[in-house]
Amino acid sequence: MGMMAVEKGLIGEKDLTKSLNISEFSEGKTLKDVMMEMGLLSKFQAEKLERILERQSNPESARLPIKPTKLKLGELAVERGMLSQAQVDEAIAEQKEFAGSGLSIPIGQILMSKGQLTTTDVGQLIERQGRRRLECHACKAAFNITGYDEDNFYRCMRCNDDLLPCEIESIDRAKLEKKLATIRAAKQPKPVAAVKTPAKPTPGAGPAKGAPAAKAAPGKPGPKKKDPFSDGEVDDDSDDDLGDLMILEL
Repeated sequence: MGMMAVEKGLIGEKDLTKSLNISEFSEGKTLKDVMMEMGLLSKFQAEKLERILERQSNPESARLPIKPTKLKLGELAVERGMLSQAQVDEAIAEQKEFAGSGLSIPIGQILMSKGQLTTTDVGQLIERQGRRRLECHACKAAFNITGYDEDNFYRCMRCNDDLLPCEIESIDRAKLEKKLATIRAAKQPKPVAAVKTPAKPTPGAGPAKGAPAAKAAPGKPGPKKKDPFSDGEVDDDSDDDLGDLMILEL
């Protein structure tokens, strides 16, 4: 087991030498126990190494490798009689709608949400494609591994912890339906608000209700008048400095 752990890149040669020395003087402890106690191997790694060694010692029990197919998941499901082409086409159409709004949802999860495939069905189909769904033991991130090899060890790209085989989770159909309804509603054309055209005034009638009062056209200054209290003349437009305020003559 120690040499295989080194070959798989799980531990270094110095770690193996140290573990062997400790296990030699530790009664009742195997090399596996020592490496786990030292934190060199996780329980998952140690047990997987044991399974690999068992298969190598008993080749007849080893599972024959499956040649991956190039068919897509939907095509493979139709070929195996699990789905009709119409069901696959409908799921692909939904997938494209989600993609148009920036959501990437695997077709297998869409088919599971509709109750047309089970998690076991989808797991078998992607395994037939030479892929495997693995989940990080620590951060729970999930990955689809292409070219999966049962004798290899896979690490999380986020936290470098072990990736373990896991089942594919189904998405709640009600949530998908709600999202689809939102996407489709956003594509509907919005109604154009009607623009009200102001009514034309009838000749001779006063200004329309609510219409601003018409401003008087600027005229020529009126004739100069005598100021009864002085010998000079004054303008009728003597309110220039008073803005819109108007001076009334008494």
